Amino acid sequence: MLPQPFVTVAQTQLPDLRVALDLTEEWDALDNGSALLTGVVVARADFVKEHPAAVSNFLEQYSASVDWVNANTAEAAELIGGYDIVDATVAEKALPYCNIVCVTGTEMMDMLSGYLSVLWEQDAESVGGGMPNDDFYYGA
Repeated sequence: MLPQPFVTVAQTQLPDLRVALDLTEEWDALDNGSALLTGVVVARADFVKEHPAAVSNFLEQYSASVDWVNANTAEAAELIGGYDIVDATVAEKALPYCNIVCVTGTEMMDMLSGYLSVLWEQDAESVGGGMPNDDFYYGA
C-alpha cells in the first residue's frame, strides 16, 4: 500500500502496476462523517496563544497555497521538482490524486475526530489510549 506521490513514482518503474483501491474513496464509503487525513498542521498551544495573528495569517496563506496548487498543477509540479521532493513529471501526474485540501474550524474538528474515532475503535493505543479533548483542535 503506497500513498501518492509514491504510487506514481512506482508506476514509472513498473508499468503494469495498477491502483487497486483509492483509499480516500474507500474511507468515504464508511459514510460516518470522518475523512481520511494524511497530513495536519501542528502548533504548540503556547505559540498559538502568544501569536494569534501569525497563526491566522499562516492558515490563510496555507489555504491560498492549497488552492493555487490544485488550480496550477503544472506550475506546482515544477516547484516540487525544483525542491527535489519528487521529479516534476511525477508530481504533475500525482497531484490530481493527492487530495490536497485545507480544512479548518468545526469542519476540521468533525473530520479529524471522526478519523481518530475509527482508529481508536480498532486499537485505542493507536491514538495514545484515548480521544483528545476539544481544546486539541484549533479554531473549532
